[in-house]
Amino acid sequence: MRKKLLIGLLLIGSLMIVLGVTLSQLADKPSPLAAKRDVVLPEGTGIIEIGKLMEKEGVVESRYFFPFFYVLLEFHRPLKAGEYEFAAGASYRQVMSTLGSGITVVRKFTVPEGITVAQVYKLLQENPALKGNVPSNVAEGTLLPETYYYSYGDSRAWLIERMQKSHEKFMSEVWPKRASNLPFTTQQEALTLASIVEKETGLSGERGKVAAVFINRLHKGMKLQADPTVIYGITKGQNDLGRSITRADLNTPTPYNTYTIPGLPPTPITNPGKDSIHAVLNPLDTKDLFFVADGKGGHSFSESYAQHDQNVTEYRKQIKKEVAPKQPAREALPAALPPKKKKVSAPKSLPVKNQSPAAATPAQ
Repeated sequence: MRKKLLIGLLLIGSLMIVLGVTLSQLADKPSPLAAKRDVVLPEGTGIIEIGKLMEKEGVVESRYFFPFFYVLLEFHRPLKAGEYEFAAGASYRQVMSTLGSGITVVRKFTVPEGITVAQVYKLLQENPALKGNVPSNVAEGTLLPETYYYSYGDSRAWLIERMQKSHEKFMSEVWPKRASNLPFTTQQEALTLASIVEKETGLSGERGKVAAVFINRLHKGMKLQADPTVIYGITKGQNDLGRSITRADLNTPTPYNTYTIPGLPPTPITNPGKDSIHAVLNPLDTKDLFFVADGKGGHSFSESYAQHDQNVTEYRKQIKKEVAPKQPAREALPAALPPKKKKVSAPKSLPVKNQSPAAATPAQ
């Protein structure tokens, strides 16, 4: 009797050893997944359904082994909903370790410099990894252009809140370090001017020069005459203008058209980046009052209308060397207006110093 019992125990032990070795080999067997894959586990998904999902996505070979290995390997860890990344050829053990860790995929959402709140909304709405609506009361210029990290299923409102907090934090750091004798007194005015600088040039090395031109014009009581403000007055930042700016656009009054209003527009016209804000708060010390495209991707700057007029002529020569455009280049539109010998009233919203006769419109 004892002999039979002993033989039975030995057989059971042998079977357990064989089963253990087999399960261990199966747990470490690479899956047929050829390349890494991200899989989303919806909230409230049970183990059986997760197994089916893993099989469907090719992460595991068989759904039927999934619950078994979950109990065997990760039963002590509840599985968290989210997006997980599985390596190519991941074994059951690796799959369970990934799920049990609760570490989900980190995604990136980049807010480019110089886009409006409406355009940020559009990018958020088009992102299927985010949920919920965007808030409706976000002021223009209050979202800091940066790259923000998030996970699948995070809310759009939460991302907007992070953009606003990043903006507030940045402004709280740079505002106290601003230069003295600036022609504005509030952060709102600084952001408004920075947004114009942002739209006028895409070259980081030019932002300081462009900012200096507008700072100098504000000090002298000259109109800014910036094309991007005209466009914003038409589109309200909802979309691109979709055509070249016309002389009629320049002459049509809107609250944002700096060809017709003194000083700054009532709000920013886009979300300016850090470089543009720095350029406005600590402008270069120049006497430039004009700038015009140089035909090479940048701008030519000048202190006088006569010099500016020469730059415009050079720009037009550069354009003629290229294929003739279907429409006149917008940069050259204002150049034909000579300076008028009369004083222009100071901007209503800004303290103006060293006021002098207005100069001709700068060709942007």
